[in-house]
Amino acid sequence: MSNNISEKIKKELLDYNFLDEEWSDDEIQQPVLQEKVKEKNPMKVIERKQKMSVKQKMYLAKQRLQSKRISKPKLKKQSVNVLTKTRNMIIYLQNPSVIKIREELSQNEFIIHLAEKFPKLYKEYSKIFNKTLDGEMDLEMLGFLCTQHEQLKRGSDQYNTDARVGQKVFDKFAKQV
Repeated sequence: MSNNISEKIKKELLDYNFLDEEWSDDEIQQPVLQEKVKEKNPMKVIERKQKMSVKQKMYLAKQRLQSKRISKPKLKKQSVNVLTKTRNMIIYLQNPSVIKIREELSQNEFIIHLAEKFPKLYKEYSKIFNKTLDGEMDLEMLGFLCTQHEQLKRGSDQYNTDARVGQKVFDKFAKQV
């Protein structure tokens, strides 16, 4: 009778093809789990069975940090643009054809003409625009102030920056008197 039962069990097992399967129902099905993980996380799937070296861990940590970084605006370019645009405006005002246009147009019309040529100076740096138009702009002082502003933005000490600017202004204006 035990022979009959064992043959019966073997027959059932053969019918269900359990003997030919690579895994049973209670084992984890790796291909299905990996597909689910890939759908949730588009980054590389790292198998837990493999041990990672220190270099691999550092590389993955570096990638995570770089993906979270936000790029900062470049400060130097902004300051140089103000200085460059002011220089360009001075050169433009010295052009003989512009001098003729200045004589022909009224003061307000000429300012509108310059505002179209140099919109950033006119809108964002109106005092620099007006001083340049009047011919009172000192490019050396403007360059100095732009570099000090840039150093301050990069973390230079406020007190030392103020002292340097104050000394430069004193040397320029107070020593002349």
